Amino acid sequence: MALAASDVFVVQKQAGGEIRKVTAQVLSDYLASGDTVVYKGTGDFTNVAQNPSSPSNGDLYINDALTSGSFAWLPAPSPIPTVVPGDRCIYNGTGWDIISSGGGDVGVTEIEVTAPITVVDDDSSAPIIGILEATTGRFGATQLATQADVNNSATNRVVTADLLKVVDAKVDAATAGGVTSISGTDPIEVDNASPNTPVVSVKDSAVAQKGVIARFDSTTTIGGPESNTDYTTWLASLNDTQAATIKAVGASFLLADFSEYADA
Repeated sequence: MALAASDVFVVQKQAGGEIRKVTAQVLSDYLASGDTVVYKGTGDFTNVAQNPSSPSNGDLYINDALTSGSFAWLPAPSPIPTVVPGDRCIYNGTGWDIISSGGGDVGVTEIEVTAPITVVDDDSSAPIIGILEATTGRFGATQLATQADVNNSATNRVVTADLLKVVDAKVDAATAGGVTSISGTDPIEVDNASPNTPVVSVKDSAVAQKGVIARFDSTTTIGGPESNTDYTTWLASLNDTQAATIKAVGASFLLADFSEYADA
C-alpha cells in the first residue's frame, strides 16, 4: 500500500529513551536533508529555466547541454564557471558545486603505438590494436611451428625446443658411426676450410714427389737424333713432365728382343 504524508511512525528517542511519533513527511524531509547523493537526472546547466525549483542536499544532475556555456542555475558558484556537456553538479544545501567531468573522464581519446604494434581501427571510443607479423627484417607476432611445418619447410613459423630436439636426435643418429672427418696421405691433400664440404685433391708429380702426371699418346712425334743435329740436343727437347703409354712406347721404340720382329 502507498504511504501518505500524514501517516505516523512510532520511534524511540535514542536507546531506552522516550517513545515518540513522526509523520512520513517529516521522516522523508529528514532523509532528504542528509548527506546521501541522489541522482536526479539530466538538465541543461546553461539554461536557467531548467533550474530545479526546490533541490535537496545531495541532489545530483548531469549536464545535457549541446554546447559549453556559463553555468546558469541558482544559486551559482562564484565566479560563475563554464560548463561542458557531461559535467555534473551537486546541491550542497546552499548552492551548486560543479564537478568538471565532461572532458576529464571520457576515457582514451588517442592511442600512439610503436612497431610492431599497429592501430587497426582508430575509433577513439573503441580502438582496435593489432600487431605486424614477424619477418627477417623486423620484430612481430609469429606462430609456433608444428611437425608438419618443419617437414614442409614453412617460412613463417618458429620452431620450439621439442621440435628442435627431434631434429637434433635425427642428426645424431645419421652421423653416429659414420665419417666425422677426412684426412689425406701424401700425395692426397684435404682442405677442411668448410667441414661440411671438404675439398680433396692430389699433388702434381715432381722429382721426389709422388703425384698425378699427364700422358701423351702414340700420335705424339718425338723426332730423333738425326733431325736434331745430335743426340744430346734431341734428348733435351723431349717432354719431361708427361708419361708415355705402353702403346706410345711400342710405336716409337725398338723391342728389346729382336726375334719378335718378322723376317725380312
